[in-house]
Amino acid sequence: MKVSLRNIYDSQTAIRKLVSADLPIKTAFRVTRMVRKINDIFQDVEKQRVALVEKYGEQAKDGNYKVKNENITMFQKDFSELLNEEVEVDIDQLLLEELSNIKISAVELQALEPFIKE
Repeated sequence: MKVSLRNIYDSQTAIRKLVSADLPIKTAFRVTRMVRKINDIFQDVEKQRVALVEKYGEQAKDGNYKVKNENITMFQKDFSELLNEEVEVDIDQLLLEELSNIKISAVELQALEPFIKE
Protein backbone atom coordinates (compact mmCIF):
# COMPACT_ATOMS: atom_id res chain seq x y z
CA MET A 1 0.00 0.00 0.00
CA LYS A 2 1.11 3.56 -0.63
CA VAL A 3 1.34 6.04 2.21
CA SER A 4 3.00 9.39 2.63
CA LEU A 5 6.02 9.74 4.83
CA ARG A 6 3.93 12.27 6.76
CA ASN A 7 1.46 9.49 7.65
CA ILE A 8 4.31 7.40 8.98
CA TYR A 9 5.98 10.29 10.80
CA ASP A 10 2.76 11.53 12.40
CA SER A 11 1.66 8.06 13.51
CA GLN A 12 4.53 7.37 15.90
CA THR A 13 2.80 8.38 19.13
CA ALA A 14 -0.31 6.37 18.27
CA ILE A 15 1.81 3.40 17.22
CA ARG A 16 3.60 3.40 20.58
CA LYS A 17 0.21 3.29 22.28
CA LEU A 18 -0.95 0.49 19.99
CA VAL A 19 2.19 -1.54 20.69
CA SER A 20 1.74 -1.22 24.44
CA ALA A 21 -1.94 -2.24 24.33
CA ASP A 22 -3.07 -5.64 25.57
CA LEU A 23 -4.04 -7.42 22.35
CA PRO A 24 -5.01 -10.95 21.39
CA ILE A 25 -1.94 -12.87 20.24
CA LYS A 26 -2.91 -12.95 16.55
CA THR A 27 -3.54 -9.20 16.50
CA ALA A 28 -0.36 -8.52 18.48
CA PHE A 29 1.61 -10.50 15.90
CA ARG A 30 0.07 -8.51 13.03
CA VAL A 31 0.73 -5.23 14.84
CA THR A 32 4.34 -6.22 15.51
CA ARG A 33 4.96 -7.02 11.84
CA MET A 34 3.32 -3.78 10.73
CA VAL A 35 5.19 -1.67 13.25
CA ARG A 36 8.56 -3.17 12.34
CA LYS A 37 8.11 -2.12 8.70
CA ILE A 38 6.76 1.32 9.57
CA ASN A 39 9.53 1.96 12.09
CA ASP A 40 12.21 1.14 9.51
CA ILE A 41 10.83 3.88 7.28
CA PHE A 42 10.40 6.25 10.24
CA GLN A 43 14.08 5.80 11.15
CA ASP A 44 15.05 6.76 7.59
CA VAL A 45 12.86 9.88 7.77
CA GLU A 46 14.34 10.78 11.15
CA LYS A 47 17.88 10.47 9.74
CA GLN A 48 16.93 12.88 6.96
CA ARG A 49 15.34 15.29 9.48
CA VAL A 50 18.53 15.27 11.55
CA ALA A 51 20.60 15.91 8.40
CA LEU A 52 18.38 18.90 7.60
CA VAL A 53 18.73 20.23 11.15
CA GLU A 54 22.50 20.00 10.78
CA LYS A 55 22.37 21.60 7.32
CA TYR A 56 20.26 24.55 8.43
CA GLY A 57 21.43 24.76 12.01
CA GLU A 58 24.39 25.29 14.19
CA GLN A 59 25.85 23.20 16.94
CA ALA A 60 25.24 24.42 20.46
CA LYS A 61 27.70 24.09 23.34
CA ASP A 62 25.92 20.93 24.48
CA GLY A 63 26.66 19.31 21.10
CA ASN A 64 23.07 19.37 19.84
CA TYR A 65 22.09 21.15 16.65
CA LYS A 66 19.39 23.79 16.42
CA VAL A 67 17.99 25.31 13.23
CA LYS A 68 18.98 28.94 12.94
CA ASN A 69 16.08 31.38 12.99
CA GLU A 70 16.97 32.69 9.53
CA ASN A 71 16.86 29.12 8.13
CA ILE A 72 13.60 27.89 9.68
CA THR A 73 11.55 28.55 6.54
CA MET A 74 14.00 26.62 4.34
CA PHE A 75 14.17 23.78 6.85
CA GLN A 76 10.36 23.55 7.04
CA LYS A 77 10.08 23.63 3.24
CA ASP A 78 12.61 20.84 2.74
CA PHE A 79 11.20 18.71 5.55
CA SER A 80 7.65 19.19 4.28
CA GLU A 81 8.72 18.14 0.79
CA LEU A 82 10.24 15.00 2.28
CA LEU A 83 7.09 14.20 4.28
CA ASN A 84 4.92 14.62 1.20
CA GLU A 85 6.75 11.79 -0.57
CA GLU A 86 4.80 8.57 -0.93
CA VAL A 87 6.31 5.16 -0.33
CA GLU A 88 5.11 1.65 -0.89
CA VAL A 89 4.79 -0.26 2.38
CA ASP A 90 4.23 -4.00 2.29
CA ILE A 91 1.82 -4.35 5.19
CA ASP A 92 -1.62 -5.77 5.73
CA GLN A 93 -3.92 -3.17 7.17
CA LEU A 94 -5.33 -3.97 10.57
CA LEU A 95 -9.05 -4.54 10.80
CA LEU A 96 -10.89 -2.02 12.94
CA GLU A 97 -12.62 -4.87 14.78
CA GLU A 98 -9.20 -6.23 15.84
CA LEU A 99 -8.68 -3.02 17.79
CA SER A 100 -12.13 -2.84 19.32
CA ASN A 101 -10.91 -3.38 22.90
CA ILE A 102 -8.35 -0.57 22.79
CA LYS A 103 -9.10 2.85 24.21
CA ILE A 104 -7.70 5.40 21.82
CA SER A 105 -8.36 9.06 21.18
CA ALA A 106 -9.81 10.37 17.94
CA VAL A 107 -6.49 12.09 17.21
CA GLU A 108 -4.59 8.82 17.64
CA LEU A 109 -7.12 6.95 15.52
CA GLN A 110 -6.77 9.56 12.81
CA ALA A 111 -2.98 9.08 12.84
CA LEU A 112 -3.46 5.31 12.45
CA GLU A 113 -6.18 5.59 9.81
CA PRO A 114 -3.98 4.73 6.80
CA PHE A 115 -3.04 1.46 8.49
CA ILE A 116 -6.59 0.36 9.44
CA LYS A 117 -9.52 -0.77 7.37
CA GLU A 118 -13.12 -1.28 8.42
